[in-house]
Amino acid sequence: MADGPRYRVKLRRRREGKTNYYARREMLKSSKTRLVIRKSTKHMRVQFVNALPDGDITLVDTSSYGLKNFGWKLNGNNIPSAYLTGYLAGKRAKDMGINDAILDIGLQSNTRGSRIYSGLKGVLDAGVSIPTGDDIFPEEDIIKGDHIKNAAESYSKSELKKLFSTYAKNKIDATKIAGVVDKAIKSIDLNFAKKATKKPAKKATKKPAKKATKKPAKKATKKPAKKAAKKPAKKAAKKPAKKAAKGVN
Repeated sequence: MADGPRYRVKLRRRREGKTNYYARREMLKSSKTRLVIRKSTKHMRVQFVNALPDGDITLVDTSSYGLKNFGWKLNGNNIPSAYLTGYLAGKRAKDMGINDAILDIGLQSNTRGSRIYSGLKGVLDAGVSIPTGDDIFPEEDIIKGDHIKNAAESYSKSELKKLFSTYAKNKIDATKIAGVVDKAIKSIDLNFAKKATKKPAKKATKKPAKKATKKPAKKATKKPAKKAAKKPAKKAAKKPAKKAAKGVN
């Protein structure tokens, strides 16, 4: 390890061989969704990822392990399974409204016709737009497993059971692998066709609120004022004037 006053220690993920930060920075400048394709010794993984200030968020995550739900019971680390994984991931992305992305292969080797580009071909065939060339993909017959068929035909039946034990276990003829690939593609298409034809859930219709009907205010009925009954004035009874009694002289 280099040392000295000017040596700067590389970031942890770069030291571990997991992230090329220069390539990552250039991809993040586009502000587009990244199509992340990774391979292992047993499986393929295809993801659609967005970068946020707090970290990446995975929108779609598809592994070749999940292909068994669509009739693919064979190895998940070959070119046909890589194509199917990409195709399934692309269908899921389209279902979520993702129409375009850019390819992120990380630190993997950039090899034409590899599993990486077989997965990319599946994503493109699913309808997602990815900027790429046309000369990097495996040939169509290889995607359909023609190389596996040719290898199987070159062995005897006893050798096939040893070398193609997974096929024998699942009772699949290795020479007819193209048909298995086509069935898996149709199964994926059928699955998403059913989703598209499902009736949308009925929106809860709010009943219009009843308008408060104001009851007409009762008009105050004025009772007619009782007329004061005038009592008839009593006539003053004139007392008869007393006659002056004349005195006797």
